[in-house]
Amino acid sequence: TRTLTGLIPQVNIKHSNDSYYVPSESDYQSYTRLDLFLQHYTYSRSALRDIYPRWGYRILLALRSMPFDSENFGTMYGARLTAYTPGLFANHGLKLSGSIQRQDVKRYYMSNLMSFPRGYNSFPSKELQLFSADYAFPVAYPDFNIGSLLYFKRFRLNLFTDIAQNTYYGQNATVKANPFSYGVDIIADYHIAQK
Repeated sequence: TRTLTGLIPQVNIKHSNDSYYVPSESDYQSYTRLDLFLQHYTYSRSALRDIYPRWGYRILLALRSMPFDSENFGTMYGARLTAYTPGLFANHGLKLSGSIQRQDVKRYYMSNLMSFPRGYNSFPSKELQLFSADYAFPVAYPDFNIGSLLYFKRFRLNLFTDIAQNTYYGQNATVKANPFSYGVDIIADYHIAQK
């Protein structure tokens, strides 16, 4: 077959000793967090030297809640769509991604399900939208090794840009911020301890 398709459900449960004040109990309590993810993808089969799939998409749906502390925490929903297309030359690839996240805030914020622009620390969000673009391409295939310890297979560059809109409550008012970043990743593909 020329395409790879899959459906991946995931359930994460985290219990933390961090404590939050619960007014109805007049006490501090630890919390248990539940994350549900559902991911669907379809990719065309790629050549060995391709960095991204030549064509394809990935959809991620996510939900986060604190099922035993609905007095302090609401529910968070998120979704991400990622698309892959060929680049300008052989083995080049373009990845476009868009994410949205909404949180029903009660007394406390939960940490984000979706990522902030690269270079920024994640900041609690009531609403978050993110768009990112990555263009990746190979630079060199050095076929270089350091004894049997390290073998360098490929060096590649990834040009990226991220822009987001983050909405949150601050000083009794709703605040909107637009973090933005761009840059270059220099990546080495290598093998360790080859015989």
